[in-house]
Amino acid sequence: MSSFCCLIVNNDNLDFAEIEKNIKLKPTDIYHKGEVKDSKYDKSEHSEDGWVYEVSFEDDKLGTTLDSFISDLLMFKEYIRQMSNKYHVRLWFDIYSDYAQINIALSPSVVQKISELGIGIDIQVYSHGDLE
Repeated sequence: MSSFCCLIVNNDNLDFAEIEKNIKLKPTDIYHKGEVKDSKYDKSEHSEDGWVYEVSFEDDKLGTTLDSFISDLLMFKEYIRQMSNKYHVRLWFDIYSDYAQINIALSPSVVQKISELGIGIDIQVYSHGDLE
């Protein structure tokens, strides 16, 4: 199964044009407050606007994918820090496992880079428990 990491920016009234002007990465998703969520598990309305930049990775590639992902974001670290003063800005990880065995190891370099961004991390872990 594939997992993903993303930068998520939320608030009641996001300035999408400003974000895209300052973070020169094409968002993988943009949604507006009141729109119905596009999920097979959740059809409720979004409670706020959102801007998402997402990168998928295979289970054994978390470290290298995360290092590259964070390095890309560091090019915009000053703006990301500014945004975090007026918007809810965070890194988000969804990690999936078929076998209920999940190991998350972050190198000191990745931890340092995340610290430089000055934002929090949300980690969601999903296991299908197929271990025999």
